Amino acid sequence: MPSLLQRRPRAPSPTAPSGLLARGAFVIVALVLLAGWSVLVGDRNRVDLHLSNPTRCTADADLVLDDGRTQLDLGQVTAGADVHERGLLDQGETWRVRWSYAGTILAEETRTRAQLAADDWRVTAPAAVADRASGTGCDEASRNGTSGGVPITARTG
Repeated sequence: MPSLLQRRPRAPSPTAPSGLLARGAFVIVALVLLAGWSVLVGDRNRVDLHLSNPTRCTADADLVLDDGRTQLDLGQVTAGADVHERGLLDQGETWRVRWSYAGTILAEETRTRAQLAADDWRVTAPAAVADRASGTGCDEASRNGTSGGVPITARTG
């Protein structure tokens, strides 16, 4: 039978150096596991979209969302250039890409997620971009380095 004078062993105090060390180690291990998980799994709700413009006309590219009233500006794609938009939120099963120049819609195409995945998430400006842009002066503007009066710069996202 234990004596009244004997002390029972106590758990270390949470504020004792060994308790703080244990808590810190736990936090570090948890952060490493979380970081490793995100690298392995990735963000499945985001995609990298590659835009290619083989035409002679610089064009603006937009994702058309919802009922067509909302657009996500992907920026200008210079004539003959590629632009990579990284980390775009997945827009769902149907994707609509609109190509325009100086406010004039040149082409719009609808693709399914499966089609985009099969094409490695690459969207190429259709020939209609050059065909319909001929009356907008895009050829002349592309040669002069402007787009509708605005200097041409390709965003490389």
